[in-house]
Amino acid sequence: MSQFVTEARIAGGRLELFNIPFSDATEVKVFVIPKADLSRMSFFEVRKLTSSIKGNLADSISRERIGR
Repeated sequence: MSQFVTEARIAGGRLELFNIPFSDATEVKVFVIPKADLSRMSFFEVRKLTSSIKGNLADSISRERIGR
């Protein structure tokens, strides 16, 4: 599976991506992670910000790949 990482900005509740290296009509899975300067935060703050992420992302991706 190809991966592509880019930074973008949400404006008016919309996320627009340009110059993405995939052909039109390609199905993709999008993860939106708010940008934060974790190096300036305490461990407690970082843990609080990430505690709402449920499950293990790597396991979810592995299960999806096996199911194909």
